[in-house]
Amino acid sequence: MRSLISLSIRVHMLILVVVMTAVPVAIILYSAYTQHEQNIGKAKLLVERLADNVSDDQNILLSGTEQLLSTLSQLPAVKNHSAKAVNALLADLVKKTPQYSNLIIADRNGIQWAAAIPAKGPVSTADRRYFRNAIASGQFSSGEYAIGRILKKPVQHFAYPIKDSSGNVTDVAVVVFTLDNYITRYKLKNMPAGNMSLLFTDHKGTILFNVTAPETLGKQDRNDLFKRMTNGPDKGTFEAVSNIGIRRYFAYQKLRLGGEQAPYMYVRAGIPVETILGETRSKLMFNMAVMSSMLLLAVGFAVFISKKGVIDKVIALRDATQKVARGDLDVRISDYVSGGELGDLGRSFDEMTQALINDNEERTRHEKELSQYADIVARMQVGLYVYRLEDPNNDRSLRLLTVNPTSVNLLGLSEQQIVGRTIDEIFPALRQAGIPAKFADVVKTGTSFEREEFIYTDRNVREAAFSFKAFPLPDNCMGVLFEDITKRKNAESALQLLNDELEERVHQRTAEINAINRELEAFSYSISHDLRAPLLRITGFADILLEVCTPKLTDEELHYVLRLKEASRRMNELIEALLKLSRVTSSELNTETVNLSNMALEIFSGLKEQEPDRLVTYSVSDGMVADADPILMKSLLDNLINNAWKYSSKKEHAVIEFGVSEQDGSEVYFVRDNGVGFNMRYRDNIFAPFRRLHKDEDFAGIGIGLATVQRIIRRHRGDIWAEGKEGEGATFYFTLQANNTANPERAPEPTD
Repeated sequence: MRSLISLSIRVHMLILVVVMTAVPVAIILYSAYTQHEQNIGKAKLLVERLADNVSDDQNILLSGTEQLLSTLSQLPAVKNHSAKAVNALLADLVKKTPQYSNLIIADRNGIQWAAAIPAKGPVSTADRRYFRNAIASGQFSSGEYAIGRILKKPVQHFAYPIKDSSGNVTDVAVVVFTLDNYITRYKLKNMPAGNMSLLFTDHKGTILFNVTAPETLGKQDRNDLFKRMTNGPDKGTFEAVSNIGIRRYFAYQKLRLGGEQAPYMYVRAGIPVETILGETRSKLMFNMAVMSSMLLLAVGFAVFISKKGVIDKVIALRDATQKVARGDLDVRISDYVSGGELGDLGRSFDEMTQALINDNEERTRHEKELSQYADIVARMQVGLYVYRLEDPNNDRSLRLLTVNPTSVNLLGLSEQQIVGRTIDEIFPALRQAGIPAKFADVVKTGTSFEREEFIYTDRNVREAAFSFKAFPLPDNCMGVLFEDITKRKNAESALQLLNDELEERVHQRTAEINAINRELEAFSYSISHDLRAPLLRITGFADILLEVCTPKLTDEELHYVLRLKEASRRMNELIEALLKLSRVTSSELNTETVNLSNMALEIFSGLKEQEPDRLVTYSVSDGMVADADPILMKSLLDNLINNAWKYSSKKEHAVIEFGVSEQDGSEVYFVRDNGVGFNMRYRDNIFAPFRRLHKDEDFAGIGIGLATVQRIIRRHRGDIWAEGKEGEGATFYFTLQANNTANPERAPEPTD
C-alpha cells in the first residue's frame, strides 16, 4: 500500500481511470443480476397467482356443488325415492348447470335409482372410491380419474351422503364432471396463453388436465415431479424439467375436501426458465454496448482534464513550496493555479505565506506583552506554583517550574529552595492526603481540582489552613493558586461560637415562655373553675325567683330576672369556652393517621340531621389523611365546618366544600362556603378570642371557635389563614406537618 501511495500523480490518474471503468461495468453486471432476480420473482409470482386462481375457482365450484347436493338430500322426493320426479329434477339441473355432466343418486348398496342421464341397465357404484368414502366418513367425498360407465369418457366423481333423521346414511348423491369440463373452464377464464403451463392430477398422479400436452390426459404424471408436490407443503414452488422436456419454474397447490386428509387434486402451473433468461441477456448486451461507448469517451476526456487541471497545477505548487522552504515568503501562486480545489489550495498557500509573515510580527509583539504579564503574576495577592508532569504514569515526577513572590511570603520557602525540585521533596506531607495523584489527574484529564479548606504542616511549613485550585496548562503543566485562610477560619469559628451561645439563649427563653404559658393556662383554668360556683348559685336563685315569685313580680321585675338568667347563661358559655381553649393548648398531643375525609362526612351528616329542611350542597375530597391528634382534628373540623354551615344559613342554596390542593410541594387543606363572607381588612382579627365580625342577633356565637382552630394548627406546627369577600363567602386554608411529634417540647403559644 505504501508503494502504491508513493507513485506519481500521472500513474494515480491512470489507476483512477481504470477504477472508474471497473465501477460502471460492475454496476451493469449487478443491474443485470438484479434484473434477472426480479424477473425470476415476477415469473414465480405469475405462476403462483395462476395456481391460486385455478385452485380458488375449483374450491368455489366444489363448495357450490356440496351445497347443491346438501339441498337435494333434504327434498321429500329424494327421501321418498320418487325416481320419476327425481330423474326429472336432476335432468333439469344438469341442463341448467353445464359444468355438471351427470347427477346420480344411489342407495346404500350402491345401486343407482335416479340420474340426470339414466343408465340402460342396473349400475352399481359400490366399488367406487368416492362411494366408499362417503359411506365410511358420512361427509362430502372425492373420486379419482375414471372412465364413466354411463358417459363412456374420462370423468371425476364427487359424492355426498344422504342421511335420515337418526344420522344414518341411506343414499349417496353423486356429481360427475367430465375432464373436458376443465378445458372449457380454462378457455372461459382467459388463462395466460403462450408458454405458460397448467396441469391437474388426481390423488394418484393421473393427469386430469394438461393445457400444453392434452395427449397426456389419463396418463401418469412423471414420478419425480409428482413427488415434489406430494412431499412438499400445501403450497410451494420449484424448478424442474417438465413432462415435455422444457425447464420451468413451477408453482403448485394441494386441494382437499373438508372431511378428507389426503388431497384429491394437485394443481401445477409453470413458466419456461428460458423466457426469463432471454430477456435478461438482451438487456445486458444492450447496456454493455452503450456503456462501452460512453467509457471510451470518458477515458479520453479524463486524460486531457487530468493533465491540464491537476498535474500542471500540482507541479506549480511544488515549485512554490520549495521557494518558501528556502525562506522566500514573498512567493505567490494563486495567479498561476486557479479554479476548483487546487485553486482553493493556491489561495490557501498565498494566505499561509502571508500568515507566516504576520506570525513573525505577532511573535515579536507577544514577547513584549509576556514581560508585562510576568509583572502582573509577580503582583498577585495569592500564591502561584507551576508544575510539569514529566512522566504521565508517575505522579512523583511533578516538578516545580516557577513560583510568584506572594507564595514565598505565604509559605516562607524561597524560590532558590524549591524551584526545580519534585513535589514530594518540597511538600512531603501532601502524599498522605493523595494530593500529588489529584494534581497528575489535572494534567492528564484537563479538569480543574480545588479544595475549600486544607490544613497543612511539615518540618519546613508552619501549620495553617489553605484553600487552593489546581488548573491545567499546556505542555503537561498545571498551575496551583492558593491562599492562607487561617485568619478567616478563626473568625468563622468565633462566629459559630457566638451562634451557639445565641441558640442556647433562645432555647432557654423558649423554655421560660413555655413555663409562663403553662402557668397562664393553669390560672385560666382555675379562674374559670372558681367562677362557676357563684355563677351556678346566681342561676339557681334566678330559677327559684321565676318558679316561686313569677305571679308576684311586675313585668319590669320579671324582665330583670330573665336578663339576670340570660347573663348567667352567657357567662357560663364564656367560661366553658375558656376551659376548652385551655385544654387545646395543655392536652398531650397524640398523633396517628387520621382520615379527615371520613371525619368531615360524619360532621356534615350530623348537621344535616339537625336541619333537614335546609338546602345545602356539600362535598368532601376522597382519601384525605394526615398524621395528627384525632381529638384535636375533630375539634378543628367541627369548628370550621360549623362556621361554614352557620354563616351560609341565609343563602337559599348553600354550598360548602372541604378539600385539599398542593402549593409549593405541600398539601394545603381548605374549607370553602358561599356565605356572608367578610372584609379582608379584618382578616387578622378573626382568629383572636372573643372577636366577632357579626352581631349576635344575625349569627349566634361567642368568638372562641376560630381561636381554638388556630391553636390546634399551631400545636401541629402548621399554618392557617383565611380569604373572603363580603356577600360571596369565605375560604379557610390550613397546613399540617407530618413530623409534628419529632420535638416533644411544644412551641410557645401566645397568651392572648
